[in-house]
Amino acid sequence: MRLSRAVGATALALATSIGALVAAPTAATATPAPGGEAVLAAEPGAFPPELILLTAGKGMVLKDRRNREPISWRHPDGRKTPLDCGGGVAALGDEIACTSASDLKIRNFDTGAAESVPARANLTWTNAMSPTQVLAYEKDANSRYVLHLLGRANEPRKDVPVTGAGPMGSFAVLASDARGALLEYWNTAEEGGHGHRYLDYATATLRELPRPSGVDSAYNKASLGSKWIAMVQFDDAVMVSRTDPSVTRTLSLPGPDRVMPVGDWLIADTTRGWDDSVSAYPVDGGTPRPLLGKLDGPLLLGPDGGAYGLSTTIGSGRWGVHGISTDAQGTLRVQEALALTPRPSDRKSIAFAQGDLSALHLDQT
Repeated sequence: MRLSRAVGATALALATSIGALVAAPTAATATPAPGGEAVLAAEPGAFPPELILLTAGKGMVLKDRRNREPISWRHPDGRKTPLDCGGGVAALGDEIACTSASDLKIRNFDTGAAESVPARANLTWTNAMSPTQVLAYEKDANSRYVLHLLGRANEPRKDVPVTGAGPMGSFAVLASDARGALLEYWNTAEEGGHGHRYLDYATATLRELPRPSGVDSAYNKASLGSKWIAMVQFDDAVMVSRTDPSVTRTLSLPGPDRVMPVGDWLIADTTRGWDDSVSAYPVDGGTPRPLLGKLDGPLLLGPDGGAYGLSTTIGSGRWGVHGISTDAQGTLRVQEALALTPRPSDRKSIAFAQGDLSALHLDQT
């Protein structure tokens, strides 16, 4: 059996006219085997890996979209550890918290350290924790949610009720880090309606965040950064200081899909069809800077204050987990935090004629 670099003219014409079909010669990757056989590997594709990024630390927790593998913590040095409780109920970098009937078990997948926080009657865990506390809630006599910070092993205060702001008919923790958590809440119109609040762990207080002027509702996107909280309504973003909510900045950007503050920049995914664009906008105004080629899935806040996402860099179709951070001078940098195995393109048809083997590979569409 003879393998050739030539590609059938029909396949090449079809690939050229469609644009999404790539005619790929297979001889370069052919490895003859005994018995006149050859194994032809599919070419690497430009599809994103079938993975979802769940948490980011020194290692990354990744979920397989098709559940062919268990959810696992993966480190750049090659370590890979399955999680026996799915993605866990809460995470802080490499620390993952899993529930049991009697406690919340917290394991650091990087160091191997483990501890537990005893369950409390009438209290339910949320998806947020700090190095010293975990966030839980209960319902009061009026079925309103009341928050509690429960101490971990190195925290002597075992129950600190959260104060400040008003009632919450329901709520969700949108993001958290070692210092606090960003919440979205819903009430009746008479009790404050729909809005966002920031929980400061050090003071155990909730602070009300601004609402869009002239709109009887909350911002439709909100994201937590190490210095700023981003509040986005359509094409307008309000940056709110974490230390002083009265300090704000206003930015205009073209309808972002996902946003995250990093240092004094707002990272925004403004994808429009095939025109992928992940750029950084200076908080104090100025020209945006392109950062990433494509982004698949969420941007996550890492313990170093950086934004992490399953992405490609500009000019490269290779997917990986990339981190966006700033140095001591506030300059942005993009680094690959975890390399990923390329997803192969799909082979849709092969043909063998006159000693030439040709194949069509399908990519992107």
